[in-house]
Amino acid sequence: MIKPRYNELSVMHGSVVFLRVMQEVAAPLLSELGVRSYPTFIAGSKSGGAVFSETTRFSGADGAALDSMAADLASSSAPAPAPAPVSAFAGAGRSMTSAASGSAAVTPGPAAARPETDMLPNIKALLEMGFDGRDASAALARAGSVEGALDLLSDGFEHADPGLVTTEAPAAAGGEEDGASFEERKAAMLATLARRREEKAAEDKAAELARVKQQREGRARSQEAEAARKELQRKLDHAKQQKEAVDADKRRKKARQDVLQDKVDRARAAGKEDRVAALEAELEAMKGEGARPAADARSWEKRQDEAMAALERGPADKKVRALAMVRAICANAMDPAKGGAEGGEKFRRLQASNKAFQRNIGVNPGARSLLQASGWGAVMDEDAVAAGKRGIGAHAAYEFGHEPFTLETAARLAQRFLDATGGAATA
Repeated sequence: MIKPRYNELSVMHGSVVFLRVMQEVAAPLLSELGVRSYPTFIAGSKSGGAVFSETTRFSGADGAALDSMAADLASSSAPAPAPAPVSAFAGAGRSMTSAASGSAAVTPGPAAARPETDMLPNIKALLEMGFDGRDASAALARAGSVEGALDLLSDGFEHADPGLVTTEAPAAAGGEEDGASFEERKAAMLATLARRREEKAAEDKAAELARVKQQREGRARSQEAEAARKELQRKLDHAKQQKEAVDADKRRKKARQDVLQDKVDRARAAGKEDRVAALEAELEAMKGEGARPAADARSWEKRQDEAMAALERGPADKKVRALAMVRAICANAMDPAKGGAEGGEKFRRLQASNKAFQRNIGVNPGARSLLQASGWGAVMDEDAVAAGKRGIGAHAAYEFGHEPFTLETAARLAQRFLDATGGAATA
């Protein structure tokens, strides 16, 4: 092979500048020089800024001819630094296919000035890494270093000038030392490219994480807004259901009152005065059930009197049982031995589910009115209210001093009732 011999001669003759031109990146230049086959060796000289002048050329892998050409150039440049470069075009019998173009000018000089780290090996390495030849040569020419060229190519750089190709060495080839081998340069560029790709991958990952986070936060905000909307709709629906339940309860109560009034009218027409009195008491108690008079309405004392009068007009057995139980309840709440009106909750709260209460008071509207008019406020069952129940059906318990009463008002009403029905201990 001729290439190893060419490299040896470049070391042996330090006064001669040796250059290799790759047809992959400088085909127009080779065409201009009339190169038709590979390898082709051209010798010439350049002095004082003059144009390169060809003196000798031959084609083919002829080692003896190459030795003779190099020796002639070295001898002609031995007395003084004179223009005696050798320009070599190496290949493997391939035809020219690249569209790049450029200058093959060579500047002679001492061995220390030889561009042994010229750009062509770097371009070849970039080609092997998958970059386009024209883009690679243009990026190297613009950046002046391998690392800079990799930065440009990694960012999608494309050549702007199809003729931008040069064989001059960059000022600093990516920080590489003079004399670095092709494999060392290639390894350094691959390492730089790998680092750039890792940095790009890290940036892409960070951007993706930020995007995912933004999407997650957006979904969370949307879910919160939807939850708030549903909660508002639920409250509106609940308020609507409550209103509908209240209206339905009023209609049912009015219907029951109309039925009871009809019974009163028929009993009066039949001359059944006892029956009329009982029905009227029941009707009056039904009309007053659950009402909470305002401050300017009739007093609780008057309501208590009306409830007792209604019980008097009703069946005697029901009246006796109701009065006895209301008295017992109020007496326990007011008994000093049991804590009096300031005593514990045990004697100041009565569950609506209590069987004795249901039997003697719960089924008797007049008795319920009397109990409430004696200081016992109804405690509503929230679940029952939410289900649409009203009136006694929504009462969970009765508590002494519960709203609309104060404990003081409840104690006064209870004592008044006890005094009116035979007296009891006073708190």
